[in-house]
Amino acid sequence: MKKIKSILALLLLGGLIVTGCEKKQSDTGGSQPNNSSQSGSGDNGGQQGGGDNGGQQGGGGQQGGNVQTNHFGNKKLTVESISATPADHLSDIQSMYGNAYISLFNEGNAVEMILPSEGEDFQAVLGTFAVNEGGLTATVTITESYVSALDMHFSISAEEFPPFVITFNATTSKYSLTMPVEDPASPPTWQANATFICVAAAEAPTHANIPEATPVAWPTALIQAKLTEWGVEHDTVPAVDVSGATSVMHNDAGTSLSIMVMGGGDQETAYKSALEEAGYVLQSMSYKTTNAELQISVMKAENNLMISITCLIPQIVSYTFEINESNQWILNDSAKIYIWAWSTYPEIPGHWYLGEKVENTITFYIPANLSDGIMARSAGMSDLDAWIDSEVWNSSGQFSLSGTSGAITPAPVIEA
Repeated sequence: MKKIKSILALLLLGGLIVTGCEKKQSDTGGSQPNNSSQSGSGDNGGQQGGGDNGGQQGGGGQQGGNVQTNHFGNKKLTVESISATPADHLSDIQSMYGNAYISLFNEGNAVEMILPSEGEDFQAVLGTFAVNEGGLTATVTITESYVSALDMHFSISAEEFPPFVITFNATTSKYSLTMPVEDPASPPTWQANATFICVAAAEAPTHANIPEATPVAWPTALIQAKLTEWGVEHDTVPAVDVSGATSVMHNDAGTSLSIMVMGGGDQETAYKSALEEAGYVLQSMSYKTTNAELQISVMKAENNLMISITCLIPQIVSYTFEINESNQWILNDSAKIYIWAWSTYPEIPGHWYLGEKVENTITFYIPANLSDGIMARSAGMSDLDAWIDSEVWNSSGQFSLSGTSGAITPAPVIEA
């Protein structure tokens, strides 16, 4: 399984590598901002000011002191250009990060690195910045991320995303930062060091629409709803202690439910013990009970816990076939119409299912875990779990049973 910090890298900024990305930039030749100092003298003395641009101070024939401009407070930095070494995948990097921007706020020295995606969705990494002595560089420390499409917050450690430096060039009034970037594919196929040249936008930064993180909770209601939907009457799913977790994610795939407890890796042993107390026994890497209703697998991924819950009760779906003129043979006389259905998994045996004829349609009710079928005519099958040639009058070719729910209309080739 791909490491979770690599997953975060893909979620956050498309392919930004979250390890080893600190690269300090040197100051620009010791140059000073154009408005760095003024002097005052004579009886009138100097002036004193405040705010972002500082002020001048002097008096009684005394020369004023240096004044330093705040190059980082309350700035929105947009990407002007990107270069990469090697440059083989520069166009990919430009496509991924061309619309990205960095918001630096005076309040709390907060940082938001935003990567817009489709529609109103975006991905963000959040943290704080500290202006270094001299005022030409700022060190950014990232502490969390947010993915709007998931409405999920993720904590980020300094090991996962080391602090990085943004440098201001007093000559060009532009900003630069260099970070390693990799292909967002899994696994990545390329890596490059990308240098971003940014400019300060005319408008002040505004905060992205990032709601406060909700308290972490085990999805009890979601799990119970799935058990009810699946018809589970006896097997239960123990809860995980999420007091030390940073978030809980889930993926609903019809007859299975995957739950990722971020930061819950230390609960692996305790959760396996809870499964055993609930009557589960480890069988071929998964936990099952004699009820044969659920199968649960537990896997630790770095400091995270993945729990996969699979329903073992066959879910029944309907398949409705429309018989056209060239296939009227299937409806001849008083024959009963069956489907011999089976799965690509050898442990699931084939079985005959009797169809319900209504005019020129036939409907079958078949477990969703069966993938292939053959339609046949017969006076009646004596053994629904066996194919007996003498009882099959004639049959169609093999066809695929597609879909997992609802009434669908496959179009198998029915051959006499």
